[in-house]
This record gives sequence, C-alpha cells and structure tokens, in this order.
Amino acid sequence: MRPETELALPVAESWRLAARYVSIGWIVPFDLKVDLKVEWLNCRPGVTRAGVTLGRERSLESEYLSTGEVAHLLGVSRQTVLRWVRSGALPATETLGGHLRLRVEDVEALRHRLALAAEHDGFRLGPGSNELAPAGRSVAGRRKGLRIYVVVQGRYGRRIVQNVQAHGPACWSVQVFEAPARLPVVVDDPEEFLPVAPPQVDLLLALGEEPGVAELVPDLARLTGCRAVIAPIDRTSWLPPGLRRQVEARLSELGVASVFPKPFCTLTEQSFGYRRAAERYASDPIAEFARHFGQPSLKVVVDPESRAIAQVMVERDAACGCTRYVAEHLIGVSVEEAEQKAGLLHHHYPCLASMQKEQIDEALNDTLMHVSGYVLKAAVEAEVRPFKRPPAYYTPPGKPEL
Repeated sequence: MRPETELALPVAESWRLAARYVSIGWIVPFDLKVDLKVEWLNCRPGVTRAGVTLGRERSLESEYLSTGEVAHLLGVSRQTVLRWVRSGALPATETLGGHLRLRVEDVEALRHRLALAAEHDGFRLGPGSNELAPAGRSVAGRRKGLRIYVVVQGRYGRRIVQNVQAHGPACWSVQVFEAPARLPVVVDDPEEFLPVAPPQVDLLLALGEEPGVAELVPDLARLTGCRAVIAPIDRTSWLPPGLRRQVEARLSELGVASVFPKPFCTLTEQSFGYRRAAERYASDPIAEFARHFGQPSLKVVVDPESRAIAQVMVERDAACGCTRYVAEHLIGVSVEEAEQKAGLLHHHYPCLASMQKEQIDEALNDTLMHVSGYVLKAAVEAEVRPFKRPPAYYTPPGKPEL
C-alpha cells in the first residue's frame, strides 16, 4: 500500500492499521502518513517498554532492525543475538506480535564493544551488563602466568574459584563464566548458552553441576583456544561415564588434553584417579595447576615434648580449600589423634562430593566423599607416622616377650 495522495484516515482506523503492521512484524510503509504514537505496553520481562512515532519523515526501518538483520550484520547466528538480548548485553523492544526490534545505535555500540574485545584480549562482555568488564590481568601476566577460564554453575564451583583466586600464584589469571543454573537435558545448540566473547586461555576448568555444562566444554575449548581441560567428577551424575568419553573424544579431536579426576582431590602432576583407577596424563597447563591444587600434600611440625602438632604447612591444597581448613584446625592436636581428627574436619568443612556409593575401582565400592576423606587422612598419617609411639602389645604372664 503506497498511496499517491495523502490519506485522511480517522484516528481509530489509523491506529488499527498501524497496529496491524506492527503486530505481524512488518515495517510500516515509508509513505504512509500516520502521525500516531504506538505504545507497546505488554512487554515481556527483560524487554524494554517503548513507544515509537510513525510518520512521513521517519519509519521503523530507519531506526530498528530485526534479530535476523542484526545476526547478518554482526556475522553471528540469530540464537546468539537472542542470547545477547536475554543477558542484557543488547537492549530490545518487543512488538504486539512478539517480534523483537533492536535500535541501530544499540547494535552499533555492541559491535564496537565486540571489536574492542577482539582487539584487547583480556576484556569481555560482563554478564547481564552492557559494559566491558576488565579481565584483571596485565599483558605481562598473560605471557608468564597460567590463564584459567572457569565454568561455574553454583556453590560447588564458586567455592573452588574463591580458593584458587585467594591462594593461587599471583601471576595466574582466573576468569569466570557463570553458566545458566538450568540447562536442557540435551543441548542441541550449544551456541545459545556460550559466553559472548570468551578470553583466550591456557586451561579450562569445568565445574558444572549438571551434564549440560559438560556438553558445552568442547565448544568452550574451541572458542577459548585452551590447551587443556580439567573436568573433575565429584558427583557422577554431573558427568556420567558415557558423557565423559564423548567429551574426551571431542577434545582429543581438537588437540586439547583433558583429565577427569574422580574425585578432584586425586589430581597430581602426573596422574588422576584413586588407587587402581588412576590414569596418567601429560599436559603442562594441567601439571602447573596440579602443583598447587589437587591431591593434598602437607608438612607437619611436631612438638617433641608434648607430641602435639605445632605447625602445618600446606604444600598442595585441595581445590575446594579443605586441606587448608584442616591444617589450621590440626594445631595442638596429638599425633595419635591427628588422622581421625583430619577425617572429621574434612566432613565438617564440608566436602561437597557425592555420598552415593559407587564402584571406585575393581576392589572398592564406596562414596566419593569417603574417598576424598581417605586421600586427606593418608596425607596426614604419612606426616605424623614417625612421631607415633609403636603399639604396645599385652604379654600374658609366663609367656616370653616378643
């Protein structure tokens, strides 16, 4: 409809006509003279409520773009554009018909921020923000220190991040991606849930709390250019054996080393896993991480007179920080009671590993929480063993002492 002469429509009819064009997602014809302000009131949560004036001198086409047009302009998929809208990185307005429209200036602003992110590795779009969030590392730090990207989903992952940031080497760079709290059972389109502009890193640490996060790992590894992945298994339901094999195979195709310590505190600089289930690996980024976090390693100083623990130095902490917590609370404890006390402290921390019994290796059926406790108690026992008195045996009267 492109009239040659000016239309004189009643206001009510003009309203209905303009509303119909908008509701079905069309652009109002440029020549349609409707001096009318359309208010879009029933906007969904997270979408800006806005009004647009339509007339001869301006149209929606000159100010707004569809999600498909934005995707084409920025060279991404439409799902990525929708993800930016949901996260708040790209403001949007919704028509009466449920179609999203994005202002040209907002799209240009986002394109500018993405260009900055690509040019300056170490910046990324902050979650739920329209601003670029600094990665918190210097150029020198990027060259010398281990660059780590951590995927978290809840308390389990956040606690590990806090401990690594607090007690890891100062030259390390630790950045965090907060994955959605709930993901589909099967992630058909991983791009919909991936971060907008992830940094380039050396090591990816996957701390998801459901299988959907593990499905994102190969794509995250590709986007971040990482050389290695650590995906601990502290609950088998978060990363079942079949899914682990799939993720491992896809990472291998990308040339990315991977380890799946079960539980996390079995990771060392050469291997991961408990007892006969242990597996060896060869990866510099993983070994660098495992020098500081993984299987507990302690140095204990004992008072020779009281035979109580006077000092405990943590050489390698559990990623969750449990080893450091236990070390602080072992001061003053008798060497005879240290092992049992360490086990109780481990549970009280608390350990977040699973309490569901499962086959650990060919000879052990137990819970991952108990396995984690065994690992810590073994580290303590090895340190206090030289200070323990040998066991005293009762010798019946008349029998020679052995």
